[in-house]
Amino acid sequence: MGDKSKIAWTDATWNPVTGCSKISAGCTHCYAERTDKRLRGAAGQAWREWSASNAKYNVRLHPERFDQPLRWKKPRMIFVNSMSDLFHPQVSDWIIYRLFEVMRDAPQHTFQILTKRPERALKFFERNWALTQTPGISFGGGFIGLPLPNVWFGVSVEHQKAAERRIPLLLQIPAAVRFVSCEPLLDNVNLDVWMQYTHPKTWIASGLIHWVIAGGESGPNARPMRPDWARSLRDDCLKSQVPFFFKQWGRWMPMPGEPDRLIASPQNEHDIPLLDGKAWTEFPRLQPIA
Repeated sequence: MGDKSKIAWTDATWNPVTGCSKISAGCTHCYAERTDKRLRGAAGQAWREWSASNAKYNVRLHPERFDQPLRWKKPRMIFVNSMSDLFHPQVSDWIIYRLFEVMRDAPQHTFQILTKRPERALKFFERNWALTQTPGISFGGGFIGLPLPNVWFGVSVEHQKAAERRIPLLLQIPAAVRFVSCEPLLDNVNLDVWMQYTHPKTWIASGLIHWVIAGGESGPNARPMRPDWARSLRDDCLKSQVPFFFKQWGRWMPMPGEPDRLIASPQNEHDIPLLDGKAWTEFPRLQPIA
């Protein structure tokens, strides 16, 4: 983890916090948990599964990494907390503010925050909105000013129930760019209702979803993603002119010549597939909005 990443939709990862706890179906085969288990084993440390009861042990701060992006001079896309969730209950408001100050002070970078806990994120922003907007009355000792133009905010959505629970909260969060990550995609998801929605609160910059990522699950015991689920998401995005990024098939991919039958993928991930004669990445990575 650091200034280079194998994640297709970002350039680097920044992990000032590591460790998490599982809260939904999308967490079942968490790659970050597998990585944590491997790293702890290699270091000779005890490992505990990422359950709520183990959160105090698993969620750890790394203060030596807090200012890491400030040392990266070359502009890059940075995925914040690829090994955790910035809005986990074990991460205090003060720490979140401290990290937002770092993002504010590194305008050369674009930061991508992805969470499964938008309810906590929204409460954080609503509770402290005045503190971030009024110079001299800030929580962390420095004026932040939200939304930061170089911070993108997204939620993970694995099925329709998750979409209905998380996306309405995402649309109320102040962000220059809002995105939805449908990975692992475990069922059909319809995003139409939220593509053109604008929230009435005046402090919301915009209610639109600006970017959609989709991908299948990889690793041991991966659950299959049906091709028509990803196709439906792509078509929703095409219709609403929302950039769409297909990250990977994961463990299962369509059989050549029979696109609705699945076989085990020899590459397991990072396949760039074709559908209807077009690359699913025809809308590539979204560029920052000026």
